[in-house]
Amino acid sequence: MASHRRIEDGEISRLFLETSDEETLESDSEIEDTLLQDDVQSNGEDCEVSTISQSPNTENDPGALPSESLPPDVPNYVIVPQHQSLRGKDGHRWTATKGRTCSRVSACNIIRTSKGPIRMNKCLYDPIECFSIFITDDIVEEIKWTNAEIQLKMQLRPDVKATFKPTICEEIRGLLGILTLTAAMKDNYLTTDELFDYSYSGNRYIAAMSRDRFDFLISCFRMDDKTLRPELRVTDTFAPIRKIWDIFINHCCHNYIPGPYLTIDEQLLGFRGRCPFRMYIPNKPNKYGLKIVMTCDNSTRYMVDASPYLDKCTQTNGVPLGEFYVKELTKTVYGSNRNVTCDNWFTSVPLAKNLLKHPYKLTLVSTIRSNKREIPEEMKNVHSRPVETSMFCYDGPLALASYKPKQSKMVYVLSSCDEEGTVHSTTRKPNMIHFYNETKCGVDTFDQMCSNMSCSRKTNRWPMAMFYGMMNMAFINAYIIYCDNVISKNKKPLGRRDFMKKLSNSLITPWMETRKQVPTLLTNLKDKISNLLPKKRSEPSNQEEDTPEPKKRKYAVLLTLGFSLKRTTFSIRKLFIVERACRNLLSVCGLRVQAEEHPSDDTRVRAPWHVAVFDKLAIPISVKCGGSIVARNLVISDPNRDEIRGRNSGRDQKESDQKERNLIRRRDRGRNREQRNCFVVISMIDPYKRSAIQCFNSYFGEQLLPVNYFLVAGKLYRSLYQPNDDKAQRSEVIGIKYSPWHTGVFSSYQHDIALVFLATPFIFNEYVWPVCLNFDKSLDEMQLTEGRLGMVAGWGRSDRGSSEVLRVVELPSIEVHRCIIKAINTKSRYGEEQQITSDKICAGYDTGTPLCMEDNGGGFVVAETDRLDPRKRYYYLRGVVSLYNRNLCNEVSFSVFTKVSAHEHFIRNNSANFVYKT
Repeated sequence: MASHRRIEDGEISRLFLETSDEETLESDSEIEDTLLQDDVQSNGEDCEVSTISQSPNTENDPGALPSESLPPDVPNYVIVPQHQSLRGKDGHRWTATKGRTCSRVSACNIIRTSKGPIRMNKCLYDPIECFSIFITDDIVEEIKWTNAEIQLKMQLRPDVKATFKPTICEEIRGLLGILTLTAAMKDNYLTTDELFDYSYSGNRYIAAMSRDRFDFLISCFRMDDKTLRPELRVTDTFAPIRKIWDIFINHCCHNYIPGPYLTIDEQLLGFRGRCPFRMYIPNKPNKYGLKIVMTCDNSTRYMVDASPYLDKCTQTNGVPLGEFYVKELTKTVYGSNRNVTCDNWFTSVPLAKNLLKHPYKLTLVSTIRSNKREIPEEMKNVHSRPVETSMFCYDGPLALASYKPKQSKMVYVLSSCDEEGTVHSTTRKPNMIHFYNETKCGVDTFDQMCSNMSCSRKTNRWPMAMFYGMMNMAFINAYIIYCDNVISKNKKPLGRRDFMKKLSNSLITPWMETRKQVPTLLTNLKDKISNLLPKKRSEPSNQEEDTPEPKKRKYAVLLTLGFSLKRTTFSIRKLFIVERACRNLLSVCGLRVQAEEHPSDDTRVRAPWHVAVFDKLAIPISVKCGGSIVARNLVISDPNRDEIRGRNSGRDQKESDQKERNLIRRRDRGRNREQRNCFVVISMIDPYKRSAIQCFNSYFGEQLLPVNYFLVAGKLYRSLYQPNDDKAQRSEVIGIKYSPWHTGVFSSYQHDIALVFLATPFIFNEYVWPVCLNFDKSLDEMQLTEGRLGMVAGWGRSDRGSSEVLRVVELPSIEVHRCIIKAINTKSRYGEEQQITSDKICAGYDTGTPLCMEDNGGGFVVAETDRLDPRKRYYYLRGVVSLYNRNLCNEVSFSVFTKVSAHEHFIRNNSANFVYKT
């Protein structure tokens, strides 16, 4: 059984700070910097700080404080009042010195409870379990009042579609999962058109729900019986959401035991629609919205209790508003001797005294406004009083401190911790102010965490704005309980974004499985759902050990890039019947070794050198062309070399090392190691334009800066914002080298090649690896003979649609004269002739080629089997896709490639002078 350890103060808060850029917060009531630390200074530590005060002149004043009652060694930054007794305007009496001194800790500062989740919640380690104790089944059942609104709208729609049908609990949880994912990915600001567009947000939202259904459910979202609202609003303006709010707050109060220091402050939910209790707070980021007063644990930022501010509808029973909220929000901690920190909106001297009594038994540390009648005139701002001086007065366990930070400003802090006024020797500020700064940030940080990952969407209904805020509160509280439980097991918890993504997946998955069973659902949508659903593990079979292993099956793989299979099914079936073991290979710098693990059909593993070039100026950001990662030698770095040795078990280590060294000498004789860095080779033609507009040129033909582009390797989906692309790696572009002889259409698109240099090198693994580049003429001629197969990867787009997943297709090499004849015959159909220049090669079938738009720049790679070890295959880059027909796909012509070996001098000269650190 795993051992439990105690959670230190601030440990969970540091997890929040690691997942967001937290800014320092300041309130209007203090002038010093905010200290975002959780180790609060105790009363025992106050004794270590030297507390000295200025000695007054008592010779001419008979009512002055006697000198023997003053502490020794008094400096000039602590001023002691001249009179022992001080009185406020209302007659409240204060004393200049503490009445008693005792080394023992006061009983009001002793706390005998431990913080953390309650006993039944200490075994929750899954995000969905932690979230379900706040957004419970009772709340989901109340949300089913949405069906009543749906029934009303269905009466106005004679043609009832699936979009307008009633909802169920699984769909409601799926809707909450979508909102959770928008918070995790920070997509809540996107419109529904952008949210459900795969080019912006991938397939996750589309697979969970249609855009029209999402809009319809949000518009019909109800949490109460609408027919009872007129009657309930007479006594409660919060009636539309009151029931689920009470359920939620009740679970927040009883699922977690807070620490010794609590913070009370307000949160403003942004809302500009019509609402009877909408507030305007100018110093808040949103300015207009719904005010919620809440209590948070200062160390973990857990929201313990909260109550909406209903303006004039708040029933306080004659109690001042600030005092009412403090007493109302601390009911769960009555009698625990905890400390409460709040700002001057809540504070009063009677409140501090009442909290010390039964049944409250709480201490208070807060700022207090200068217009309070209990403050003596001697404590207020005097122009003759020096700056950075402090004064203290006492009333039993109460201590009042005044600090003058500037010539025209005074800060007042009230404490009921039964402490003596002390001053920090370095900052010259009262320790009460330091304690206040350390314990005041609970609600401010909680509010910031809610804003950092928020599911709030634009709405004109205040109950929806309040529900979005309630969801954000549940995210924070669930994550705090999850971190507390995981850390207690001496394990590392998930980051907050990963926690939210896993929670979203758990909420959406049951609804996607239900949606997949709909018989009228589109086939491509079912495929997207299947790709997102977790793979079910097959149960182990009970076969006997002597049962012979089944023979390896052959699979027919139909791979096309963005156009119909009707024309190419017959030819591709001949080509793509391959062994599974031959298709699943592990890449090592153009070298593939047969994998020992179970094979997979992941196209990223088949073509790990393929990269996508994205244009930042495009709206939306989309793939503009492709490219191939190139390495000059088989061995790139020492760790990769160790990986090769590990997989070549059974061979002698020295023999394996010698073979690697021989391969390096034969293929890159005379090269420096610094020249073996990887770069990307792509085509320069942009298939979207007819003229000589290059891939890295603007619409007007001018060359754009490298900073306008970035490359993504190891990418499976064409969309940039695809959460399932967990293996993708992004790198900025810092240099682009064009062929100096490229003139576009004037030279029939000759020298159509470019080199792209990366700002940061990719991390090579199974999904990202370079392809070999070799300029040996004999090897080049052998691999480009008639009928020799090569492979091309891409997300080709045609007028019939586009491929969302990376595809890999194999094409046979074609002799140049056949390619020229084919290009001439297609002139009458497409209106232009494809000129086959001397630096071009061709590949494809007589029935057409499946290469289309966005395949441009991809590599034509040819495999070569190692003679020494038949398990190995070397993959060499022989061509770069060079499509330039403006009619998308030429289905009756061969594919044209720029021959890489024809540009040997261009590649060598530019790559040798551009070296970056690996």
